[in-house]
Amino acid sequence: GIQFTLQHEPSLTLDGADSIQVGSAIPGMLAVHSTQPGSINIALAHTAAGKNPANFLTMRFRIPESAPVGAEYPVTLTYVLVTFADTMTTMSITSSVGAVVVGTGLEPEKHLDTFVRAGTGKGRRGEAVRLTLSGNEHLRDLTGISFTVSYRSKYPERGELLRLGEDVAPGDALAGFTPRVEHLQAGESRITFTGDTPVSGFGVLASLPFLIPHDALRNTTYHVEVKDVVLTMGGKNYRSNAFGGSIIALGRRRGDVANEPGRDEGDHQIDIRDGLDLLRIVVRDPSLSYTAAQYEAADANCDKLVAISDVITVLRLAVGLKAVTCE
Repeated sequence: GIQFTLQHEPSLTLDGADSIQVGSAIPGMLAVHSTQPGSINIALAHTAAGKNPANFLTMRFRIPESAPVGAEYPVTLTYVLVTFADTMTTMSITSSVGAVVVGTGLEPEKHLDTFVRAGTGKGRRGEAVRLTLSGNEHLRDLTGISFTVSYRSKYPERGELLRLGEDVAPGDALAGFTPRVEHLQAGESRITFTGDTPVSGFGVLASLPFLIPHDALRNTTYHVEVKDVVLTMGGKNYRSNAFGGSIIALGRRRGDVANEPGRDEGDHQIDIRDGLDLLRIVVRDPSLSYTAAQYEAADANCDKLVAISDVITVLRLAVGLKAVTCE
């Protein structure tokens, strides 16, 4: 089950009695209650788990007649609670902000079942991580797709943002398509893929390289929002549903103690130099200064102690022997 409060611009109105349709994610009972204009309480429940990934529901709003082309009406989900079928536990989850956009030449109501979804990735600071964008089986006769990726949001908030790399590539579903990238502002880019031959968009549409900042803290989560998706199918343009992804920054590799010259970062490999620096930390060599990141990496076997056992672990790894680590 899922329950949430949907908040929207009061000038938007639900378009008729059938304006809320239950999707296949939770194909069960629907309860709707509006306490005031622009705020709707919604709950979905079913006795068994539905499809995944899939839509929870589809809502059809009527746009004011006076709305100009390009106007955006934000739609926000708050107080989202989800109950999982396998454990029957309920937890609060985060949600992203959507919008109703006044357009021209688009036909959003004809392909409500289409969606594209970003994946998740993990990597260490300074590394490039590829995030895939996938489409579902309703993307047919596809000759183009355009979308905006926003990567300005992260938690905790301190430090630099992700950077989108140059090697944006089409996935298997768009093999032979030509990519074009337009950087709109820091942390936001518009990406377009075009092709001459219609294809099915079911599968991996794109591979997006993101560079994790050098100052990333362990377990920093970078949110990648996918929005304003336009599909060209059968010679016509359609809006599509979209779901974002995330990239999590892993901590420095355990045992990678020695810093790269001039910065507080390891060299992403374990060698004798790491073992020697770790030994100096263990014996508290006064001539060696080290950072908190180095000391965390010095606990190579993850027993929350920095001792001679960690030195042995690193030396075994350095010469290619097996060693007990937590990574």
